[in-house]
Amino acid sequence: TQEKCDEEKQLHRVLSVFLEPGVRINNDVYLEMLITHLSGKNKNAEDCTKFLKSPKILEWIEKAIDQWASRGLPDHHIVGFTLRLLTLYIEEAKNFALVKDKQLLDRVHEIINRPSTTQTPSIQLANVILLAGIAKHNDGLVWIREKRAWLITVDYCHTDRTVYVVREALTFIRSILGMYCYSEDRSTCIEIFEEICKPLEEIKKTDFSTVLSVDDSDMQKCVTPTLHILGYILYKTIKENECGKISKYIIETCQLEGYLWRLACVTHDHRFLGKLMRIFVLTNFAQVQVRRSEQGHDEENFNEFGIKFFNLMNFCISRRSGGNILMMAELNHILWKSLNPPPPIEVAMENQKIQFEDQFIVLQIMPVIFKIHSRREDKKCLDMYTMKLLDVSSEHTIRLCYAFRDLMLTVDSETVTDFACRAIQSIMGMKEVLTRERAVIVFQALIYCLYSVEPNNGCLLDRPNIISTDLLVKSPNLLSFVLTGLHGLVKEYKITWKECLESTIVINFMLALLEDPNLSSRHVVQALQLTQLSIEHFLAPNLALLVDTLKGSAMEGLGQMIFKKLHDNSWETRDSTLELLSAIVMISEQKFPAFQQHILDNKLCPIVGSMAKNDTEPYVRASALHCMYKMMNIPGYWEKSLNTLDLVTHLLQSLGEESEGVVRREAVCLLCSLYDHQKVPKAQLDVVLSTMAHCAVNDLHWEVKINALLFWRNVIKRQCQHQGVIDGVFPSVTFSKENKKIVTLNDREISLRIGRILDELSVRGCLGVLMECLNDDCDLAVVKVAVKIMEQVKVFLSKYNYLEGKRKLEEEIKKDEHPVIDVPYQKIPPKVPEGGSRERNNADVSPGNSDVIIESILDATDVNLLAIAYENQMSVNGFEEETPRESPIDPNLYKKFAKVTPNEFLTTLLKIDLNELVKSKSDWISQTDSFSSLLDDILLSFKDIKVNDADCY
Repeated sequence: TQEKCDEEKQLHRVLSVFLEPGVRINNDVYLEMLITHLSGKNKNAEDCTKFLKSPKILEWIEKAIDQWASRGLPDHHIVGFTLRLLTLYIEEAKNFALVKDKQLLDRVHEIINRPSTTQTPSIQLANVILLAGIAKHNDGLVWIREKRAWLITVDYCHTDRTVYVVREALTFIRSILGMYCYSEDRSTCIEIFEEICKPLEEIKKTDFSTVLSVDDSDMQKCVTPTLHILGYILYKTIKENECGKISKYIIETCQLEGYLWRLACVTHDHRFLGKLMRIFVLTNFAQVQVRRSEQGHDEENFNEFGIKFFNLMNFCISRRSGGNILMMAELNHILWKSLNPPPPIEVAMENQKIQFEDQFIVLQIMPVIFKIHSRREDKKCLDMYTMKLLDVSSEHTIRLCYAFRDLMLTVDSETVTDFACRAIQSIMGMKEVLTRERAVIVFQALIYCLYSVEPNNGCLLDRPNIISTDLLVKSPNLLSFVLTGLHGLVKEYKITWKECLESTIVINFMLALLEDPNLSSRHVVQALQLTQLSIEHFLAPNLALLVDTLKGSAMEGLGQMIFKKLHDNSWETRDSTLELLSAIVMISEQKFPAFQQHILDNKLCPIVGSMAKNDTEPYVRASALHCMYKMMNIPGYWEKSLNTLDLVTHLLQSLGEESEGVVRREAVCLLCSLYDHQKVPKAQLDVVLSTMAHCAVNDLHWEVKINALLFWRNVIKRQCQHQGVIDGVFPSVTFSKENKKIVTLNDREISLRIGRILDELSVRGCLGVLMECLNDDCDLAVVKVAVKIMEQVKVFLSKYNYLEGKRKLEEEIKKDEHPVIDVPYQKIPPKVPEGGSRERNNADVSPGNSDVIIESILDATDVNLLAIAYENQMSVNGFEEETPRESPIDPNLYKKFAKVTPNEFLTTLLKIDLNELVKSKSDWISQTDSFSSLLDDILLSFKDIKVNDADCY
């Protein structure tokens, strides 16, 4: 098409600019985006890979290489772009063959590897990417082997280039090793490994009679990149269960153990020792991988593995390197779960059946267990847990644990605390490999670490309110890790009392912890979040057993705690407390109704309302509004508390004055809920409609607009319900308010009622708001919601052939106008006396006012009817006429949208294709990320460079 031809011309104009002498790139983001488009990876734009098929691309690349050979390399960004463009071009086999025949690869390789060439990180990265592209072809692998092109990538890793270059180089090296192994090219693999291990030759140069220098920094600096390369290759090979030949070649060629043990024996640097130990662990698994590929999958293959594992652990303990013990336990755990096929669950080792995963986790949690043992703890409960650990541990593991304990006894408390924090952090990062049973072991260790008990007899589970002041005062950082660990384990593994009885006391402990006035804000928030999670997962005994009472449990103090924390100085604490209260409110609806009275007794609803109005932090105000939104689903909260808070007036003012979109979003939701539950005073309904019209059309926050549109959707549902619609359809018969009798809903009656619905929606401005939202050019999500609502209306109208029936009834509709229920916009005043809803509901019962009685019954809710019978015992609020305060939004704004008539709305609904409208707006928005737009921006940027800087202003 013409558009594609124009884009291709633009592309070549851009490429020609890159070849101009002395050109410099000020913004390399454009080049990155250009490559992304040409590679077809830009999901928001159409496929641009077709431009690579043009022969002009190869001509441009040849011309660029010619200039490099004659003039030297241009701007390094352009060199990097050219190499990556060449990578994209050779993806097709025929293009690769063409480039190879023209010897372009040889020329590029020669130019890039010249000693005089200055290789910036962008050139290095592009060069590695080009080599990776070449390696995708069989002929490319041959070319890389013949030219030894892989040498430069090894050099990049050895010389410790930028992290991006090293990462790509490592990926490339591992990739070609796998390819050469697959093609049985043993000699090339050996050659690559020999080159990688050259720095280790420095160790070999010193014969065994020569003592290596202790912690020789030059030696460490020389060896570390090699350890990094080998560690990466081994880790990826084991994790992804690749060809065992790679592991075999490393073991045979590099002779790592001899070299590395000499270094390990002289180093006192724990960080460098950790790098060595990591290679030892990886080679241990590599040997397992080789034995399993050669000898089968017998459990005997793991005897040697186990011996080396325990020896490495003993060595680290002898070198007093507790951090490396934890690192090795974690790495062993991860790699063990990566073995494929999975290893045997139990392995026989020295006449004892053991599970290696249990040994790993016991060693990992040793610092946490040490913090338990270092305090007076409840003997009965702790002995039960200790016996559980002993049952899963082998004799070697127990000996290691005691040795690890002796090590921790000789270091200071801060070091042990650091070990415990690192242990928890590493375990929480192993959720993909940690089984449920072992997660329970960790959970119990964290519970016992949190709390200590009075010296008198008794079980910890019976007296859960004693907090470990030692942990709180001396190790606040560990306390944070423990709370985070408990939260993560409960959330991830859904731990209950069935697997772990200690889970039943988490809430009790959290409430006791929150009573401490010295608790930091961070710890308070973590404790509140854990409390919330425990309640949501029904960990408390009375919640777990669904005993609908709080009496006799520690949760009796839950309301008082929430009351206090809602007044905390820290806004994070107040916000987390509101989230906890919202969770309790949701549970109180059906699962645990006892919470309802608990919340009311502690007078939490008025406080939440006050926070929504007066809190200085917008996130807290938003959380308070969200909490009240949840409360609106439960009548008890409204009838006994919320109805006194004048919420509608406050929400109207907030939506007109609040600057924070997150607050307005929740305010719209709450106002919508008030409308749904018929809690909006009729005197304020005009302002509510105008405010919601303003929010849907004029608000700057897209979520506010969408929530406001959902309000208008509910207005449509309300009007449909008033005309007898039930669950989206008209029933066969319904009660007619006008005729005071049951009528059959035939086609004519249905058409009349649909006409009334559209009239009332027009009067309220609903139809005008929907049509206005279709023209929203900023927020596509808003347009989609408006289209979805209009589609639902269209389907409803089509179901009853309204347009066809409307033509037959037009004259009749003009003569007859119909009032509706529950609205102040009736075309004819209602037949009931003017006044509030309570006055109408309490009309005298006499034969002479039967019409009024029927009107009163129709207007009443179930609660209103009960109020008539028990008016001395009940109080129903929320329907009294109020004198609202002035709103910042024009109360008559809805009338602007009420100018849209039903006929205009129906004409628009039938004339436009709603799906096509959404598509056109999506395409319009995506144009900002289109290929043509990018090319225009690049050309414009070069034009701007040539003008005087002053012209930019």
